Amino acid sequence: MCALFRTITFAVLLPSQPEFAVAQPASRFASSRSGVTLFAVLCLLGPDAGFAQDLSSLSLEELLSVKVTGVSRFDQRSNEAPSAVTIITRDQIRDHAWRSLGDMLDSVPGLFMTTDRVYGYLGVRGFLQPSDYNSNVLLLIDGIAANDAIYNQAFLGNAGLLDTALIERVEFIPGPGSSVYGSNAILGVINVITTTGRSERGTTAELSAGNHGSRGVSVRHGHADDRQDLLVSASAWRSDGETVTLADTDDARFGRARGLDHDRGKRFMARYAWDEFTLLGAYSERTKGYATAPYGTVFGDPRTVARDTQALIALTHRTEWQPGLNLQTRASFGSARYKAKWAFPLPDGTNRDDSDSRWWGVEVQATDTRFEHHTLVYGAEYRDEFRLRQHNADLGPEPDEVRLDDSRSARHLGVYAQDEWRIDNWRINAGLRIDHYSSFGSTVNPRLGIIHLISPRTTVKYLFGSAYRAPNVYEMHYHDGNDTMKANPDLDPERVRSLELALEHHFDSDWRAAGSLFRNQIRKLIVQRLDPEDGLLAYQNLGRTSVRGVTLSASRIWSDGTRLSFSSSWQATHDSESGQRLTHSPRHVAKADVSVPLGNWRATLEARYLGARTTPDSRVSAQSWANLALVSIDPVAAGARVSLRVNNLFDRDLADPASEEFAHDRLPREGRTAWVTLAWRL
Repeated sequence: MCALFRTITFAVLLPSQPEFAVAQPASRFASSRSGVTLFAVLCLLGPDAGFAQDLSSLSLEELLSVKVTGVSRFDQRSNEAPSAVTIITRDQIRDHAWRSLGDMLDSVPGLFMTTDRVYGYLGVRGFLQPSDYNSNVLLLIDGIAANDAIYNQAFLGNAGLLDTALIERVEFIPGPGSSVYGSNAILGVINVITTTGRSERGTTAELSAGNHGSRGVSVRHGHADDRQDLLVSASAWRSDGETVTLADTDDARFGRARGLDHDRGKRFMARYAWDEFTLLGAYSERTKGYATAPYGTVFGDPRTVARDTQALIALTHRTEWQPGLNLQTRASFGSARYKAKWAFPLPDGTNRDDSDSRWWGVEVQATDTRFEHHTLVYGAEYRDEFRLRQHNADLGPEPDEVRLDDSRSARHLGVYAQDEWRIDNWRINAGLRIDHYSSFGSTVNPRLGIIHLISPRTTVKYLFGSAYRAPNVYEMHYHDGNDTMKANPDLDPERVRSLELALEHHFDSDWRAAGSLFRNQIRKLIVQRLDPEDGLLAYQNLGRTSVRGVTLSASRIWSDGTRLSFSSSWQATHDSESGQRLTHSPRHVAKADVSVPLGNWRATLEARYLGARTTPDSRVSAQSWANLALVSIDPVAAGARVSLRVNNLFDRDLADPASEEFAHDRLPREGRTAWVTLAWRL
């Protein structure tokens, strides 16, 4: 196995390209061969039988019976779902010691995470555009849409609503999902299922510490009996952040920013289920410093800081209305607030930028299995975004100079129907959704999936769908008094048509392999551009964009508990009219994970490769890095379970392309970061 892994890693992750990575001194383990060496060492250390069960350890029959809920809004076997869905389990989350939803998604084939050191952004199948704030993916928490109402942003990093310990599993559903969920589900749907009080029975306390002054504490309690289930959790963390160094530009001097990359926050979550009802409440608050001087702010000024606050409350009722007809009704309320202070050079002084969004919604869904060989799903969803406020003003001793004070509301109604028809070893899944927006009118989006179960070990899927993303309030109406940005209320929705061929096969040797060929045609892509006529940033619709590619993955678990998975994806993203390659979009993304039990411990090493990406003026070379997790299986020191997570293990100099609001075309990622967590079950 180790010999095979070394061969695959060199072939897939380490292609010999002159642009592969920025040269680094050998003393800092810069060579990516160090990652391969550590993989080989872990293999040679020898495994032990005491390992945790997860999807990769199930038998073929059990694996094919694994259910997913987010693809079609009802439970179905993953190999019969009309999507090349990826499932991340609770055991995987624990074994990798992942600290955010972004960490988890970075392990999914074809996905990659980038950052501007404040928020994390998700690239899907090579596609990522600057300043879209994750608005092209839909984030669900227990089936509830969690994207905010101003930016339509899916928070995937430290600003997210949930601690990772509260996540039971994550389903990533690539491709268009508007026929089921409406707007934002253009590139994929992230379905997060929370854990229960039964799974977290008792009280657990955790203490965490890391470099750069990082520390955190969390407490959660679970209780369950025959009729009710309760889970409550509270946590807080803070980090002083690392020193950030930026090179001088032609227009400004930069240097080293100390103590400005700080990050602190807190979260609270409660989930209470009784009889046929489930009540979920979640709250998060995060304050983040800026060390990168966006929008022409003063570099090194501690006054530039941003704060995000989110809340989500939902009450769900599920019942069997009559035999074969299940009814689900949900009412929800959400809010998201953003407050930022920007320190500009005199005489402008300090600027205040705020947004406040609040919404409520109601949804009714029926799942009908009364007709032989059919599962019907139909329903309606209404959302009222009754507060959408954006405000920008210069602060000073005199009365504030208001640049923007925009308040509005919006409403949205969607109805949908879907049928899964089972014919011998074929599954035909067809759906249609009609949405009406108060801002731009109506849109219709179909989906068709034809699934052929060739054998118990082989499944092929033919998938077609269309999706849309409504332009959000920020893109249409935000401006700062036309100083650096201007509004564009005439934006049209983004629209995509997608074709995909997916194949999954389980070999007799216990290897599992999967592959997808896909093509997306995106019309009226919304991007932020600098208008050459006035030098102002504005969101605009592009003509047509083409995304084509292939994703391959394979995984295996050995009887001794050793697990291996790797994937590689190639894609081309071009403007269909000019033929130019889209910025920020890599052509190759590859990754590999190996996990081995070492007595009472499990060690997991992640290797990542991200191809070269272009910016409007230059290019960010391909780069690779490794992450390490070491987790105790049973309590060790002082009765605590111990986990260690090290990102960027070899301290590589990594960077991501920057969007137009920054003076630099690339921003450095964090260097080596480490967290140690002690958890006590009280």
